[in-house]
Amino acid sequence: MSGNDLVFRTMRTGQPRDVTLRPFNEIYYDYYNVYWDVLTPAKYVERKAALQEEAHPQITQITQNRRQKAVGSRQKALRSRHRRE
Repeated sequence: MSGNDLVFRTMRTGQPRDVTLRPFNEIYYDYYNVYWDVLTPAKYVERKAALQEEAHPQITQITQNRRQKAVGSRQKALRSRHRRE
């Protein structure tokens, strides 16, 4: 990263892509904490497969049903307000 000695980029360690690391005091547009798991290549493949397997039933459930139930406090509040009117 030209011109800045405190900016680092991972090389072939971040998945699915490399990560640029910058000092927090230079990031004005985001406030957050960073946590990441350190995995061996074999454990990464295992974790990725488990996450994909976990997501598949959710995707299948959503695509099989044409209409989904409205969930969440905003929908409940709107329905409640509508009944009172």
